[in-house]
Amino acid sequence: MEKTRSVGVIVYADFPEKRKFLLIQHASGHWAFPKGHIEKEENDLQAATRELWEETGITDIELKTRKAVIHEEYKFSHNGNLIHKEVDYFIAKANNIMVKVDGNEVKNFMWAAIKKAKTIITYQQTTDMLLQAEEIILKSLSN
Repeated sequence: MEKTRSVGVIVYADFPEKRKFLLIQHASGHWAFPKGHIEKEENDLQAATRELWEETGITDIELKTRKAVIHEEYKFSHNGNLIHKEVDYFIAKANNIMVKVDGNEVKNFMWAAIKKAKTIITYQQTTDMLLQAEEIILKSLSN
């Protein structure tokens, strides 16, 4: 089985009515968070912020975690090969909510509060990560 690793950013913004999270619709159709592969000259944070910029156009963020704090693992089939994928996520607040997707790698985006996000996100593991991120954000605000 082939193994692969990516990094991403769970991005949120404080809107006047409530906190919302950035969800993207990947080319394959599922809704999740921005993520991608690490280039050989990059560290995890550099790769995660580059992928965020490439997939959403967002560059103005405040990291809420200095290291990746949310981890997911899953298996999928690609061209008849079983792939074991691991993804580590940072959490960041967007200072600018303008999003630009390319329409190829990412088909669409949405800023959604947790209640709405739970109805949009495709996989339960992603919903669990959203709730974990919200908990981390709330703890950081109380410190």
